[in-house]
Amino acid sequence: MEVAAIHGTGTFDHTMRKWKIRTRELTASASIRQLSNMFKTEVPNTERESRPYWLRYLEELRKAKTVTQAETELEAAKKRYANDAPPEYSPFERDTATGEVRRKTPLNFDQIRILNAATQIQNPDTEPAVREFLLERLTPKPAAAESLKAEIASAIQRAKARNPKGKGWFSIRQFLEMFGDITGDISFRNITVKHYREYWEKVKAEKWSDRNRANAMQTLNTFLKRLEADHDLRFTFRQNPEYRITAGEGQKTQYTVEQVKTALQNATDIARTALLLGLNCGFYWGDLTSLKPQHIIDGGYLKKGRKKNEKKPVQVVGTWKLWPETIEAIQYGLTKWQLEEAYRQFREAHDLPEHKALRKTVAQMIQDDIGETEARLYRCEGVGGTHGRSYIKNFTPPQVAKLEAALLHVRAKLLA
Repeated sequence: MEVAAIHGTGTFDHTMRKWKIRTRELTASASIRQLSNMFKTEVPNTERESRPYWLRYLEELRKAKTVTQAETELEAAKKRYANDAPPEYSPFERDTATGEVRRKTPLNFDQIRILNAATQIQNPDTEPAVREFLLERLTPKPAAAESLKAEIASAIQRAKARNPKGKGWFSIRQFLEMFGDITGDISFRNITVKHYREYWEKVKAEKWSDRNRANAMQTLNTFLKRLEADHDLRFTFRQNPEYRITAGEGQKTQYTVEQVKTALQNATDIARTALLLGLNCGFYWGDLTSLKPQHIIDGGYLKKGRKKNEKKPVQVVGTWKLWPETIEAIQYGLTKWQLEEAYRQFREAHDLPEHKALRKTVAQMIQDDIGETEARLYRCEGVGGTHGRSYIKNFTPPQVAKLEAALLHVRAKLLA
């Protein structure tokens, strides 16, 4: 019997994180999660790092197919030679003692892992390693626990592995653990529309922006979609438009002057750092976590590039005149998790909008009271055209002066 060949190693679907192969000899597929379950280890979700596990899986399939083919050939030979002796050229012969049709030469165990398994287990001449393997293979194994809690923990670990410095995975953990609190540690097959609806209602009741609410639903839907793919499930309630939450079209949530003054009166420690740098310089979390002492220059100015996209280089280096209150509140080395958690607790305690609304509030104030040019400088926005796309630009002295005057105007309105 010839060993079945497998041509090619298949392809990797980067969207679904899934390997697949379809040839005349073999058709198979396996997601990263399925490979992790097979080999009892966390398989990396990249093509390059998961390839060895996929190739190992293909080898197991090849061996299993070879075993099936060998057993089929043996059963056919038993029927064919039920009444006649196999001819001399046949690889089969009849046992003179039992009359059973068998192979003349047993196949090499390195090539064929299971062949006439029950007979080999009973045969005293079977190698101990072979017998042990066959017993393990033939002994029924209890079904693996289908724990939703374990699936959530695995999803959080994958998100953390994609962003080891903590960016992004904290929100995923927050949303999925909230769903786990609603369901309890049940089997993921027992997730119902009741659980989904309760999660949806809780998300709507949270004091979050529309964007965060939409992200919460998207995170859960992505998680459930992966469960469907890995375990052949179907959560039809996901398709119900009633449970959709959209982020809107960029509506500008802003602070009122009274809300800013309330925030300034009550903010302390990390929340105060985030508040004043958000007002004074329009900083978001990425700007705050990358802030270093060398960014503060003579005269009480903060000079720093605002990186709007991790994949794009900094194009504009802004210079903001710092208020005395901001200089007093500055802290370095803060993490995104610390900032998000401290400001979330602070704004919920005082019923305030999200942190990113601070920049929108001040930019709007500058544009209304002074002009669009100063508002663009405050947001650290560059100009269009080839020059604007191709060069890093520092604020010129006249631009620094214009923005400084605008920031003094804002301070007079907000901190008076």
